[in-house]
Amino acid sequence: MKKLFKKSLSFVLCLCMSLSMGIVVHAEDVPTQVFLGKTNCKNNPYIYTEGGEFQHQYTFYRAAPYYFIAPETGYYTFNADGSYLGCCSGSFKSAHNIYLLNNNYDCCVYYLQKNERCDFSFNGEPEYPEGVPAYSLKITKFDDSFSHAGYYFNLSKSEAYLEKSNGTKKIKDEVLNLPVTRIKEYAYYNSSIETVTIPSSVKTIDEYAFASCVKLKKAIIENPSCVYYKNSFFNCREDLVIKGGTPSYKGKKPAVSNISRKRKGFKVKWKKVKGVSGYQLQYATDKKFKKNKKSVMIKGAKKTSRSVSNLKPKKKYYVRLRTYKTYSGKKYYSKWNTVKTVKTK
Repeated sequence: MKKLFKKSLSFVLCLCMSLSMGIVVHAEDVPTQVFLGKTNCKNNPYIYTEGGEFQHQYTFYRAAPYYFIAPETGYYTFNADGSYLGCCSGSFKSAHNIYLLNNNYDCCVYYLQKNERCDFSFNGEPEYPEGVPAYSLKITKFDDSFSHAGYYFNLSKSEAYLEKSNGTKKIKDEVLNLPVTRIKEYAYYNSSIETVTIPSSVKTIDEYAFASCVKLKKAIIENPSCVYYKNSFFNCREDLVIKGGTPSYKGKKPAVSNISRKRKGFKVKWKKVKGVSGYQLQYATDKKFKKNKKSVMIKGAKKTSRSVSNLKPKKKYYVRLRTYKTYSGKKYYSKWNTVKTVKTK
């Protein structure tokens, strides 16, 4: 959505708030209901006479009140495309219903329950202290999936992706009350940032997400399980420090052909994967791999089996396997294969 100017515009939320701000609301100003789609909103003119030897009359405009009733629960934008308003500038509702994206009022979204009423008005201050005669307002309800203000929102999955950054050093962990789980390709392309902190909510950093960030010195990934790829930081500084996360590559997952029980242990066999540097075997006593987790690195693509011993007898273990490749001394991992279970003898 096109921004027509960046300065904050003065909105009036509701009549009680208008009074608290010192704005005169006249008794004849009866609120007018607006609906989804586009509406031409008009403000009320009044004549201001400047005294003195030479009197001058000026036409000012008083903010006319309007209201909207949400036909169903969901996310809405109020986009004024006249010459006085930017993209949804200002706030119409109480704070818990307003979501500011990229830390400004030019890109905001409102969450409304079904039949919830939203009162608003606009008089153009401070950009237009005399007020504005009219403005065109478009109200839109978002679908289950939509892009807005640099983010992609997937309401059915209850998550958001960062598509286009504004160069912030600290990425939001949530927007619209949805966790930001992914940084998409080219989100930070050619950015001039020198450091960036990626929150624990992010699970994946796509390839080329930080491509050509030639000033980037340090990337802090707060989620140790967050996957990033060799090309996620393509064409960045050679001395770039990446702290945290899990380097990965889009390689073939190994297929486990057999897993057999042994006394206080087990043996895993899998099919060889060509072109890899080796395999990582991991086992634990819970399916989330939090309890008694152990990892075994197996060097070489030709290896196709590994025995594990000195475990607890008659104990159930969860087992998974993945491949890895080594680039410039750093290991990049494939995704895990399907988790298998085995019970020791």
